[in-house]
Amino acid sequence: MLNTRANFASQLEAVEATKKVFQKLSAYVNEMDASIQPIHQEIQRTAVVKDHVLETMGSVAAASEQSAAASEEISASADEQLGAIRAVTDSSE
Repeated sequence: MLNTRANFASQLEAVEATKKVFQKLSAYVNEMDASIQPIHQEIQRTAVVKDHVLETMGSVAAASEQSAAASEEISASADEQLGAIRAVTDSSE
C-alpha cells in the first residue's frame, strides 16, 4: 500500500511538472504571437505601399508613352511643314 502511495505521489509530481512545462510553453507561444503581430501588420502595410508604387509607376509609364507619341507627331508635322516650305521656296525660284 505504501508503494502504491509513493507511486501515486511520484506520478502526481510528474503531472504537475508536465503541467508547468506546458504552461511555460503556452506563455512563450503567446509572447511570440505578440511579437509577430506587429511584423505581420508591417508586412501588410508594405504590401499596400508597394501596390501604390506600382500603380504610380504604371501611370508614369503611360504618361511617358503618350509624351513620346506626341513628340513623334510633332516631329512628323514639322517635317511636313518643312517639306511644304521647301516646295513653296522651290516653286518661287
